Amino acid sequence: MKDLKGKVAVITGAASGMGRGLAVKLGQAGCAVALSDVDKDGLEETADLVRNLGGSVSTRILDVSSSEAVFDYAEEVVGIHEQVDILINNAGVIMVAPLKELSVEDFEWILNINLWGVIFGSMAFLPHLKQRPEANIVNISSTYGLIGIPLHIPYCTSKFAVTGFSESLKLELFDSPVSVSCVYPNLIKTNIGPSGRFKGMDKYLDTGELMDRFYELFDTMGPDECAEIIIDKAIRKKKARVLVGKQLGVIELLGRVLAGSYHKLIIRQMAYKLFGKEAFRRMTN
Repeated sequence: MKDLKGKVAVITGAASGMGRGLAVKLGQAGCAVALSDVDKDGLEETADLVRNLGGSVSTRILDVSSSEAVFDYAEEVVGIHEQVDILINNAGVIMVAPLKELSVEDFEWILNINLWGVIFGSMAFLPHLKQRPEANIVNISSTYGLIGIPLHIPYCTSKFAVTGFSESLKLELFDSPVSVSCVYPNLIKTNIGPSGRFKGMDKYLDTGELMDRFYELFDTMGPDECAEIIIDKAIRKKKARVLVGKQLGVIELLGRVLAGSYHKLIIRQMAYKLFGKEAFRRMTN
């Protein structure tokens, strides 16, 4: 999609981070944006940023884990904006905990948002996207949807599933005007980490210092730069897989070439450094 002026983009999880960056960048490019999130204050801040740039914007407090709410929202967006050209399923949450600390309800919480939110959004908006000469579905996975990471089992499970859903949907829509892209952000400095759930982690380490240590150890990218790459590669160029962030060559190598043998490297270069060797062993044993 070369010309974004006059298009309508729907963005979930738009109250902060990548969602906010995408809203602002697409608004600057001439898109009207339909923004949703569960964070009312953050959502209004994002909307004000777009309005201050002269962009057209609508907002809705939305729980993407509710199929009824998402399908109602799709009809609402079309009623307001008359069309939908771009859908970005961005809303997501994270949980950090060893499996022994998790419950079934924990898995349900993260899968309902990270996976079912993508499924509901795609199903609800697809009939409207198909009415356009060309349209985009952009699903946000993660590099943790390409490689496994310890203490992130529910998150990795949800993001691997988003990969499978996106790739299958792309094939199904091969002869339609709707392109499907799956985005794999890596080390993006957003609120998903600080606002995530760290269940039982305070038994083993100071969780208040964990994110500071993460940002010290790893070279992160800002959400605005990330948004620019997503718009360029996923929306304008319609690439099926878009990797965004730092150390992408290493991630690509681990996930594709060393798929069966990267595990010790992850433990030594990430888990031990981030959590501490002894704390990690206590968490997982």
